[in-house]
Amino acid sequence: MARASSQKSTTEGETVSVRYRQADGQFVEAVLDRLIVPEVTGGLPVRDFRWYKGRRHYSGWYHAATVGRLVAYESRLELARILLADFDRGVVEIASQPFQLAGRDGDRLRRHIPDLLLVHSDGLVTVVDVKAPHA
Repeated sequence: MARASSQKSTTEGETVSVRYRQADGQFVEAVLDRLIVPEVTGGLPVRDFRWYKGRRHYSGWYHAATVGRLVAYESRLELARILLADFDRGVVEIASQPFQLAGRDGDRLRRHIPDLLLVHSDGLVTVVDVKAPHA
């Protein structure tokens, strides 16, 4: 069973919490170093995708041969990264908007939702944030 590597916050040894959505739509709260990766990759995106006329981003669904199902994307740049992962023979699982991370940074609680989670055939996990070069 693949597990994410342990990570600690830099202040007071607090752990990073994770919130993800199971396949049935139910949310689960966990600690990052106890995250069960197959539950995350088999689940739904943690954030709902919204489409409307005039939106600046190009969102949609891509059928990834690697996983045999649709993978959501919020921009053409994310779609390009999903395509790269889909053609990489070392990638065995792709999940979009896989979870929300939350942790303390001093007095501030910070939250972040990565764009993609890739699981490799050797069991390693890669968390991807897709950003334009000018961003």
